[in-house]
Parts: sequence; structure tokens; C-alpha cells
Amino acid sequence: EQGSGNEVGTSFAAPTDPLRIRLTAADSTGQTAFAERVVQVVEGDGNAPPVVVIRQPDRLQVNGSPVAGYFSFQPASFLGTAFDVEDPLADLDIVWELVAITGVGGGPLPSPPVPNPAPISGTLAPEFHFDPSANSFYRLTLRATDRGGLTSADSVEIYAQSSPIL
Repeated sequence: EQGSGNEVGTSFAAPTDPLRIRLTAADSTGQTAFAERVVQVVEGDGNAPPVVVIRQPDRLQVNGSPVAGYFSFQPASFLGTAFDVEDPLADLDIVWELVAITGVGGGPLPSPPVPNPAPISGTLAPEFHFDPSANSFYRLTLRATDRGGLTSADSVEIYAQSSPIL
């Protein structure tokens, strides 16, 4: 079940020793669980990489991969978010790419049976058009590069099929 919460932001005036961050969640019955990570705040060098997240398809709606299925004879719309500490969104180089893969978790197909859709640049809400006969797993990747040349990426796996299941 999907929940909700609030982001908590903190600014550090100086580097820190390793510190533990804990996320605690509670369900409607009062049961709780938590996850912890140890992080260290280091002095910045003046350029941090961008942060990118694929929002649609929503990987929180599916337990595992692929996270979504599409009919290859229809356009497929996606949605992402990008942010950079130093650069405004308009200055980020944003590129989406769909690459046919050998299967869930697999590598790129060197010779896919149909051409991969062309990459789409400059938008966080692309609409891809598959070859109408595409029947394959794809890795959808969103990349953002800042003015300092740092790049970050997010990927999900999807499936495109050429006909509805009857």
C-alpha cells in the first residue's frame, strides 16, 4: 500500500562525521517499520550533480520489473523530475532514451528486431512512438547533465507489446 509523508530538508554549515538517517513508517494499525542509512556530509566543490527521477511510470505501483506495459501501436507518455543545486532547469541538458533489452535486468539488444525509438531531448514529459510491431522489454532512461558537465540518470524497465491480450 502506498503512503504519504513530508520531505525534511537540512542544511549543514560544515562537513560532518558519519551520521545516521532514519525513515520510520506507520500503517493504519499503528505497526511501524524503519530503514536507516549512514551518510557523511562533505565539503562541496562548487558543483553537485543533478537529481533526476522518473515519476511515470510509477515504480511504487508495481513490485518488481517491468514497472509498466504499453501497446507499441500507441504513443507512450512518461514524466520525470530534474533538479540541480547550481543550475536552473532550463540550463540542464535532458535526454530520454528507450533501448530494447534481452529481458528483465538484461543488457541492451545489439541488434533489436525493430529499431529503438529515437531519443527525446529537452523535456521532462516525452511521448515516445514505438515501431508498431515492437514486442520487447525496454530500459527507459532519463539523463540530466548540468553546466559543469556532471550527469545523473534514472532508469526503469517496461514492456511494449504489439497487440492486446485477448
